Amino acid sequence: MRASLCVTLILIAGSASPAAGQDVRSRFLETCRAEVVAANPQGAAWADQECGDRWTAAMRSNPAVDALLSLFREGSTSPRTAAEIRARATPVNWSGPEGRLGPFVASVEDSDLALNLAWQAQGEPSPFDVPSALRVRGAQLTRIGCYGFGFGEQTHVYRVDLTGHAPFALTVYSREAPTASAFSSYSVSARADRVIPTLAQLQADPDVEWRPDCG
Repeated sequence: MRASLCVTLILIAGSASPAAGQDVRSRFLETCRAEVVAANPQGAAWADQECGDRWTAAMRSNPAVDALLSLFREGSTSPRTAAEIRARATPVNWSGPEGRLGPFVASVEDSDLALNLAWQAQGEPSPFDVPSALRVRGAQLTRIGCYGFGFGEQTHVYRVDLTGHAPFALTVYSREAPTASAFSSYSVSARADRVIPTLAQLQADPDVEWRPDCG
């Protein structure tokens, strides 16, 4: 997304006027439509519908964004244990090692101190878009690498820079159900230790074909 979407959370959270919030939405839709048409000139026929769906998915992702950003507030130190991560991720309703955040199941990976939020449902398209939700809040996302199995299943790793927060790496996995009986999955993960990998480091894994862009 372009710099026109670099706005703060208060415009979405209600501290601003309804007109200001509507302006944010209009800017998002305008930029989205331009991107859709640039990628495919015939996209003008469906751009409004697609961009409206993207906006809805971004707004639905705000609770997940709140949980992720709670680990990276400016001036805070990196959590050193899974218990510290759970203590900071207060939007999550924790019950032992796992928790719930609306439709997401939350967990912490001790191996890399990552907060994970995962969703899946049978035969439904993924209803979330965490990267767009972050961009609406003013974050700059720089893709580090991605890999996928066709368009329907992809993993992307981004560097996230947002005023008031330490930079961090965000991993987004999505799989769209190919049939009504299959499961769609969507998950996001952020390393609380604030280590941001390079593409070369990702490509050191011989089992995964990481690329700069999946198209």
